[in-house]
Amino acid sequence: MPHIHKPKPFGSLKEFASEIVIIVVGVLIALSAEQGVEALHWGHKIDEAENALRLELSEDDGPQAYARDVVETCLQQSLERMRSVLAAKGGRREFLMLARAYRPPVRTWDNEAWAATVASDVGTHMGAERIVRWSTPFRIIPSLTYMSNRELADMDELRGLPDEAGALTEAQIEHLSLALEKVKTDNVMMGQASTLLLITAKAAGADVPEAKKRKILADARADFGACASPPDYKPLSGGVGQYQTPEQQSHLMQYRAAPGAPMPGAW
Repeated sequence: MPHIHKPKPFGSLKEFASEIVIIVVGVLIALSAEQGVEALHWGHKIDEAENALRLELSEDDGPQAYARDVVETCLQQSLERMRSVLAAKGGRREFLMLARAYRPPVRTWDNEAWAATVASDVGTHMGAERIVRWSTPFRIIPSLTYMSNRELADMDELRGLPDEAGALTEAQIEHLSLALEKVKTDNVMMGQASTLLLITAKAAGADVPEAKKRKILADARADFGACASPPDYKPLSGGVGQYQTPEQQSHLMQYRAAPGAPMPGAW
């Protein structure tokens, strides 16, 4: 039969208090150790999430935005050539040739890493300042997706002319003038959104690598010529309005009025 030790009664209040202190200290140590392990666990998950966010911006969406900004001047020049043909009441084939040659970069804009961060509990452990810094560039992605799709649809209007000889009719000139304004607005807004994405991504620590920027610029010059040039970004001290001419602000108001257009809150 096993020998059972009976609990030893406390000899004094001092011994009782000493035992209580030992128990409390033991519990506190256990809780601190558990919290430390949990902090390390969440720290690792946050690092993984931020690496994914940084990779998606600096290697995917950021280079696409940079490629768009590099050729924005080239696209503006192409649109002005089309405008000149309309003003001169030129030929249908002349305009159609320019419209078909107008090919801005077509991209898909991704935010899978951000969606995964939001869907998990990682965001709640990042802290307000950190999560806001990362959320800002990703809030622009839905607008870029919308604008890109809209631009493709508007470009189809420019290319809808019959491929036949002869001068543009008054009705065609009126229709194409309106379509051209839409595409011009698309180009301005794509440039604005791309600029915002790059600036906010850099602020979050996800700038496009310099080597990749040089490669994008070289490829753009091979396709578009000398008009392709590296964009010159300024700090956002004055807000997005500092990037807008009165004409661009007018285009922005038109875009905001478009049904279903998702615009970033900062705009």
